[in-house]
Amino acid sequence: VRNVLETWINNDAPRRDIETNQVNFGYVLLINKAFAAIEMLRDEFNWSDEFNLKFNDWVKARTLELFPTDKAGRHVTRYCNQNPTDYSQINEACKNGGILRAQALLRAGIFTNDVEFVEMAYVAFHRFMSGVRKDGSVALDSIRGCTAADYNIWATQFMSDFHELWIQIGNPLWNFRVKNYASVRETIEYSLDLYEDIEKIKKFGLAKGGSLENAVVVDNEKVINCLLYTTDAADEG
Repeated sequence: VRNVLETWINNDAPRRDIETNQVNFGYVLLINKAFAAIEMLRDEFNWSDEFNLKFNDWVKARTLELFPTDKAGRHVTRYCNQNPTDYSQINEACKNGGILRAQALLRAGIFTNDVEFVEMAYVAFHRFMSGVRKDGSVALDSIRGCTAADYNIWATQFMSDFHELWIQIGNPLWNFRVKNYASVRETIEYSLDLYEDIEKIKKFGLAKGGSLENAVVVDNEKVINCLLYTTDAADEG
């Protein structure tokens, strides 16, 4: 791990093609994992003061390359759609890529003592939480079909990881909520409840249109198969 990280830092890599018109989730996930590894192992590396300066420059460069979050025309102040019916209605900032950016930004702020990165992390977290419904479910499950439960659990885990990191520098955000939507605590509780009652996801997650009425239209055999698939996938993930 150390050799890989030091090679990247020395060579200003890996670099995102910021000219692309595509949202690069893989790059965001890679950088966030790299930052997490550094968070755990940096004290063991015993880097020199000179190399730490190079490291700080590398962190800033990689963090800035996480943006833009969304394609041109999708304004960063827009709140997330609570019941999207297709992918054209959602922003990357409202998906897992949004909360992973928040994690990376917060780690970058801690690494470099840059308050602006911390503020940006909070904004990214705030926007992601606008995509959580009143019951604690993550709004993007409405377009995930049989993987809706998986998506809820993954998204909540990423959000919970951000919160644990936030507690290192600030007050806990357990009761934080956007508007009258679910709080951080309620969102985590909802995902934990999915392990006990997978059918909770049926209200939104099995309906492409994001409503119970649409879910009822699906015949019983397909609903049962979908629930079985989701349960197995959740257990594996």
